[in-house]
Amino acid sequence: MNRLKKRGTAALAAALFFGYLSAILFQIPRLSVISPRYLEQTPLRPQQAAAFEAEARQKQKEGRIPVYYSHRGDSIDHVEHTWSSYDAAIRKGSGNIEQDLVLSKDGTLYVSHDENALRITGVNQEYRNMTDRQIQTLRTANGEQIHSLEDVFGRYGKTVHYIVEVRPVQEEVVKFIEIVKTCGMEENITVQCKDAALIRELRNAFPRMPVLYLAMDLNDVQLGLTDPDIDIVSVNRKWISSEMGEWIHSYRKLYSVWTLDTEEEIRRAQAAGVDIFFSDDTALAQRMTRRDTP
Repeated sequence: MNRLKKRGTAALAAALFFGYLSAILFQIPRLSVISPRYLEQTPLRPQQAAAFEAEARQKQKEGRIPVYYSHRGDSIDHVEHTWSSYDAAIRKGSGNIEQDLVLSKDGTLYVSHDENALRITGVNQEYRNMTDRQIQTLRTANGEQIHSLEDVFGRYGKTVHYIVEVRPVQEEVVKFIEIVKTCGMEENITVQCKDAALIRELRNAFPRMPVLYLAMDLNDVQLGLTDPDIDIVSVNRKWISSEMGEWIHSYRKLYSVWTLDTEEEIRRAQAAGVDIFFSDDTALAQRMTRRDTP
């Protein structure tokens, strides 16, 4: 009897789960396949007509070949967010390099994915609790310092496009706006953010700067699609599908995924109509997005 009760409970739980899953999936409209002329019919708003977006749409229109972002530089072969990593990405053909930001105790923006310095430098401290002088003593495995955002702009200037993730922290957003204005880099940045209120602040400060929204689940995707200040909706690679692409494109947004490091993943993204993808492997991404790649 107990065994029957357990089976009944398990069956009920399974039925509820699949019912819930179906309800979510049916939120995604089953649209017809988007024709190559789709992109001609849905122009960007004038204030968002940044060069990289035009390039992404033109490339997709001509052959559905997405643009790629070098994720933390050429991080598959180099320590992430170092000159070595950025230089290698650019040398291999990338025009788009990504930065993650952290704020020091002194209010300086440094480039690091982790809020703690341990993984990259071996020092177990949060950047927000360290002064600039302390951070400048840190060294990565290849002997480099932790670089500030201003250092990055100073090294590469306007020769590349920066994909900068701003954490949902008011002080960080304020400092980011200040640095971008001081350095005159508005036209060379796509900003990533997860907070809707801060996205509006960024849009007000930089009307022409493309905004990429990092969506962690389907609810986030829906929020990203309905927010007029968001231009690009970026999802985990598990959400690569033509249905997701059609859903995002139906709202006149660009479809982005992270992080693709195999030929199979990139081919799936191309087939699904992905506009932009992040990759640790710049050489692979560059080769797979060439027009003569079979």
